[in-house]
Amino acid sequence: MLHYWLRTYVRVIPFAAVAGVVATVCFSITGDSSQALDAGLAAVGSAIGYVVARLGLRVIENKQAEAALHD
Repeated sequence: MLHYWLRTYVRVIPFAAVAGVVATVCFSITGDSSQALDAGLAAVGSAIGYVVARLGLRVIENKQAEAALHD
């Protein structure tokens, strides 16, 4: 079940990161620095979450591959 959710997260989260970057640029252009900072932090958080989920997914898939080899 965790494998399914990580795969879904890895597919969806890049869109959230891109939306955060776009929002940061838009808020920066309009001069709203506090909103730009919030959106930028959200984009960074999404990127970090993506990396962690990707690593977790790789670990799960490697364990499944090893288990398949031993069966």
